[in-house]
Amino acid sequence: MASLSFYKNAEFIMRFFLSNEETTIGRSSENDISLADLNISRVHVSIRRRGEEYVLIDRSTNGTFVNDRRVHTHTLKEGDQLTVGSFNVEFQLSVEVQPEERTRLANYNTTKILGFDHGKKLLQVEKSALRLGTGKEAKDIEIKSFPCLIGKNPSNQIILDDEYVSTTHCSIDVRSGRYLLKDWGSKNGTYLGPTRIGEVTLNDGDVFRIGKTMLTFTTRTSSIAIKPVALNYFEGMVGTTAHMREVFDLVQNVAATDATVLISGESGTGKELIAKALHRLSNRRDQVFLPLNCGAIAKDLIEGELFGHEKGAFTSASQFRKGVFEYADHGTVFLDEIGELPLDLQPKLLRVLETREVKRLGSNETISVDVRVITATNKNLQQEVQRGTFREDLFYRLFCIPITLPPLAERKQDIPALLEHFLKIGLPELDTDRYRKTGDLLSEKISPTALDKILDYHWPGNVRELKNVINRALVLSQGEMIDPSHVVFKLGLMGEKTFFEPKAVKEETKPRTLRDAERETILTSLQYHRWNKVHAARSLGIAVSTLHEKMRKYGIEREGEEG
Repeated sequence: MASLSFYKNAEFIMRFFLSNEETTIGRSSENDISLADLNISRVHVSIRRRGEEYVLIDRSTNGTFVNDRRVHTHTLKEGDQLTVGSFNVEFQLSVEVQPEERTRLANYNTTKILGFDHGKKLLQVEKSALRLGTGKEAKDIEIKSFPCLIGKNPSNQIILDDEYVSTTHCSIDVRSGRYLLKDWGSKNGTYLGPTRIGEVTLNDGDVFRIGKTMLTFTTRTSSIAIKPVALNYFEGMVGTTAHMREVFDLVQNVAATDATVLISGESGTGKELIAKALHRLSNRRDQVFLPLNCGAIAKDLIEGELFGHEKGAFTSASQFRKGVFEYADHGTVFLDEIGELPLDLQPKLLRVLETREVKRLGSNETISVDVRVITATNKNLQQEVQRGTFREDLFYRLFCIPITLPPLAERKQDIPALLEHFLKIGLPELDTDRYRKTGDLLSEKISPTALDKILDYHWPGNVRELKNVINRALVLSQGEMIDPSHVVFKLGLMGEKTFFEPKAVKEETKPRTLRDAERETILTSLQYHRWNKVHAARSLGIAVSTLHEKMRKYGIEREGEEG
């Protein structure tokens, strides 16, 4: 089946299979693929299937690029590289879905999350049910999923044999921690007490009537023990340790809820991967996932990014702009580095979390939003509270479900599995079925001394650094076995000091200067990937735009290619 693989800043985001006759991509949530990027039009591009071919049609203002050239219509070919806003997209004509790529949706008994006891590893939950009838003939039916549809049609979760009940009469849903009863335009109405309702909050013990049937809404609290799952691969993450497999279990159990999650861990441990997994496994998975790094935006701009602003709200506000909460309405907002949020903005974020309303800068109007909020930090927020740099009330509002990711140095037994994972990504031509059966991928691709060097390293950059190191080693080894000279540890990525261990680099290939080393690595990567800049940038762990800048800086050009 044909597919599109999406990347941003050289990081893989998702793969979308082209199963429809037409697939649309754009900023609007009405598209088949909705991307949060202000440079992307509401409907940016469409891809139509014509027999065995797939034809791209540009519908944007800023243009769609295929293999670095702007196109209006284009018949897609295997390996074509699309640029849509800030996203790089690879078209593949025939892709077999690997078992580990299939999204694993847990079989939830739908719950409302009350909290998580980290010490006892117990998730406190609230389950709900409907009691049909009264007295001895009353019957309790547990609500298995939200929204819970009620009516005569067999497709409903709760089916009623009542001639006065409509096909789909009403529903019960949970949003922002509240249970909501909603009438679906039924003929005879939904009544809470004597009042016919459109939509109303439900509380434990509330009795409502549809047709001639009386239903009582009930809730009960219980606990779910979080245990290591029998999975080493979960939503693009690898973890063989008990701690990581417990994290996977916790993610499975809280993803389908709207509970606020705080992910803690050092840089490079995979906090955003956890956030994306929570989104993909939730009922909001078809809506936008919008990340915002609170530490990467100037303090005088972050309020407008969060809440939006009206034209003229401040000196540079030349036009109206929505904030992330409006853009992500019905979806998920991921606030990374939440510990960097200025103290004066923290009450405003708390108010949004509690009221589900935002007010743009320069406006008195409040706008209702329905978002799931996930936050992450590499700081100890409890210590920040004690120092007075983070509000205690906001901390407890965010701390509903804490997820802690350990540094790679504390889970080194995961390194062999992570290496296999990155090798399979970096060498797609591998016969993965053969390696899966024989289990000899590491021994055939990484020498014992190189593996020892990798295992002995302290990994300050965690999993992200490991990925970059192995990608670099694949380029430097030119497809041969990776030896210690190919394992180069770096303090940063393409621009910071490079650390070459003298014994690890053969004397005849040892670069004289940092500039020589960086130029050689980029050139080697481009040659290895046959001058495919998207693939080269991905292997180096940098954005395509950064690769272009480096090529210009070092005067790297393909023979016969200008500029």
